[in-house]
Amino acid sequence: MKPVLVLRHGDDIPLGLLGEALDAAGVPQIEVMLHDGEPIPPLAGFSALVVLGGVMGAYEEEAHPWLGDEKRAIAEAYKAEMPMFGICLGSQLFAEALGGRAFLSESAPEIAHMMPTLTEAGAEDPVLRHFDEPVVVFHQDTWDPPPGATLLATSERFNHAFRLGSALAIQAHPEADAAVVAKWVETEDELPLMEAAGVDPDRLVAEVAAGEAAQREMAARLFGAWVEEVTSHQSPVTSRTEGDERPER
Repeated sequence: MKPVLVLRHGDDIPLGLLGEALDAAGVPQIEVMLHDGEPIPPLAGFSALVVLGGVMGAYEEEAHPWLGDEKRAIAEAYKAEMPMFGICLGSQLFAEALGGRAFLSESAPEIAHMMPTLTEAGAEDPVLRHFDEPVVVFHQDTWDPPPGATLLATSERFNHAFRLGSALAIQAHPEADAAVVAKWVETEDELPLMEAAGVDPDRLVAEVAAGEAAQREMAARLFGAWVEEVTSHQSPVTSRTEGDERPER
């Protein structure tokens, strides 16, 4: 089958446990390092789209001009009904590209080892219903869902997941194990967020490590269910045409 296109925004923000699920199903992946200036290839060569996290905001196109191309690619993939999975920044980019809004919350950052609360629709969703173990949550940016989207999960202060057609967006990080989180808490750009959230980095990593066995089992089910959607879908994407636009807000 065609590979999955993975859009990345940082060297320390990998596919992680989602990559393991794709590998287990024999699904190839091609990663594009947008932060290093790599261009997005034509979508016709791919079966699905994954958009990972990053330290930048989905709305920071002036500082990161490639975000505009990325949003246009997301809108194109959605229009073509290509299976799509967005995580953290990826969920915010989905919201922006599909007619919602991503923005910096006035609330304190949400950084914790936790499990968002599934809505009734989330508990019935074929993928998100498997989200039943705590994972790391690491953000202050958030989103308003696009028109017509179904809200699948929330926390006390933030929206956490939505589905709109072929697009599934999750704010939390079910793909990130303790080794990945250990790198994040040492990232200079993340230190102010952790201080604002009152988070002890060592304690956070320890909590993720203590729950990692359960997280891995859950992630295998969660991502495995999404991979089934990918492998059972035939994408009608042909090529990107001049004049393609993201949905209006």
